[in-house]
Amino acid sequence: MIATLLAEMLGLHGHAVDTVANGAMALRQLRERAYDLIVSDLQLPILDGLGLYQELELSRPELLERIVFVTGNAENPVWRRFLSDTGVPSVSKPFTIEAIHRVTQQILRAGGSKREPRLQ
Repeated sequence: MIATLLAEMLGLHGHAVDTVANGAMALRQLRERAYDLIVSDLQLPILDGLGLYQELELSRPELLERIVFVTGNAENPVWRRFLSDTGVPSVSKPFTIEAIHRVTQQILRAGGSKREPRLQ
């Protein structure tokens, strides 16, 4: 439900969006396609956001600066430490379209990509 809401919100701002149901599917999709931005929940089935980040760190480190996490449990000490140590941007649930737009635009501007923004 959150992925659908995010896709609709980002689509209203002109982004082309792909969604997947879990972290393992996201990793597979990221191996097959190029993305300018990855918006991921920290709490995912099969492979959580931390696991996704660690897998990308090994296989696609250039994507690490394109990730933003959304979380409904920012107080989890493991995730709080992970976000602090990595500096990955995050948005807490409940979030507003303005908060998502602000962080996604910051990442896209920093990346300087000329491709159509695609979000995972």
